[in-house]
Amino acid sequence: MDEPFSALDVRTRESMRREIVSLWEQQRKTVVFVTHDIDEAIFLADRIIVLSHKPTVVEETIRVGVSRPRDMDHNLEVQALRKRLYQIMRDDGATADVKAKL
Repeated sequence: MDEPFSALDVRTRESMRREIVSLWEQQRKTVVFVTHDIDEAIFLADRIIVLSHKPTVVEETIRVGVSRPRDMDHNLEVQALRKRLYQIMRDDGATADVKAKL
C-alpha cells in the first residue's frame, strides 16, 4: 500500500493503523506499506526499509523487535528506534520514504 492514510485526519489515521494491525494478526499476510511517517512505520512494521534519495537504493533495513501493542510515547525501545530512523535520514541523506513491512 502506498501511503493509504496520508489524507486522513489524525483520529481516523490512528483507527486505521490499529485496524491494519488487527487484520494482520488475524490473517498473517505480508503487507508492504509505504509511508513518510516514522511513527506510522514503527507502529505497523516488523521490518522497516529506509530508502535513499534518487537513484533509490536501500539505505538500511531495521528489524522492529518491540512487541505489540506498541506504546509509542513511553516505550524506550520505540524512542530509540525513532531516534535511529531520524538519524539515518538526517546523516545519510535518505528520504522520508520508509517501507513498513508487516
